[in-house]
Amino acid sequence: MADQAGTGLATGRQRYLRMSKEALVERLFAVERTFTEERERWLMQQDEVLTWRLRVEAAEARLRKK
Repeated sequence: MADQAGTGLATGRQRYLRMSKEALVERLFAVERTFTEERERWLMQQDEVLTWRLRVEAAEARLRKK
């Protein structure tokens, strides 16, 4: 399994070495853009999770008072 991962990395490295500098820069920008979009999506989801957790805690507190 480790050999397969190493082979995949070596193949990917060779592919990148054959690419032009311009193509590499475009690829890097695409990866950075995707990373930024995924991070924003993750942050929004975490905000929503926090909102629901706070709502649950508030509801539980009201139930304990009764």
